[in-house]
Amino acid sequence: MLTVGRKLDPADLRPLPRNAHVVRWWPQAAVLAHAAAMLGHGGFGTTMGALAAGVPQVVVPSSAPTRSSTAGTWRRWGPGSP
Repeated sequence: MLTVGRKLDPADLRPLPRNAHVVRWWPQAAVLAHAAAMLGHGGFGTTMGALAAGVPQVVVPSSAPTRSSTAGTWRRWGPGSP
């Protein structure tokens, strides 16, 4: 499942693989409760949601603020930190 926010139209990403679902928004807590893993940009809300759900994360920072906060986390805890 991929969210694109308000600025992009999910239809612009078609054709999609059969196992892909693209939406503008999704109820994060409800979806993460069923997720095996989460790939995110390192934003506070998504990171905290995955931590609360006990879901492993892969963080790929996509903006200066998330790159900076992710770098600080890596310096403190190291890559692959729990």
